[in-house]
Amino acid sequence: MNIRLASRNLLIQLALTAIMLLLIWGLLALGVEQWLVPDPGTVAEELVQAFGAQRFAGVAGQLASGARERMDEAELRALAQQMEQAHQGISTVEAVEEQQNGETASVTLAVQFEDQTERTISLPLAKENYQWQVTSLDGLRALAAP
Repeated sequence: MNIRLASRNLLIQLALTAIMLLLIWGLLALGVEQWLVPDPGTVAEELVQAFGAQRFAGVAGQLASGARERMDEAELRALAQQMEQAHQGISTVEAVEEQQNGETASVTLAVQFEDQTERTISLPLAKENYQWQVTSLDGLRALAAP
């Protein structure tokens, strides 16, 4: 009797799990992903804000795996210090243009500095594990220029 009851409970749990997985798959197939996954502009803004705050773990969290492997924290620290000296830090970051092409995107950001100067940079992104990730940090180098 106990084995029968345990088997029945296990089957119910498996059925409920299968139904939930089918529901999630169906929502993603219908394009509901746009409400579940941050858009490329938001990801790029968060990366630049993390860079400006010198939260390099936050920068790494927004990077695609290949860019994460190439990331040199010492170089990022040096760039952040150069930016601080040249512009006294970042005041605001705003995505002004976003171009998506399937699994890749490019975001143009307007970065306002504390010294009231502004710079526009572009960051490339790609989808990795259903999340938008920045594929190159080259745009950050422009922020350190005087």
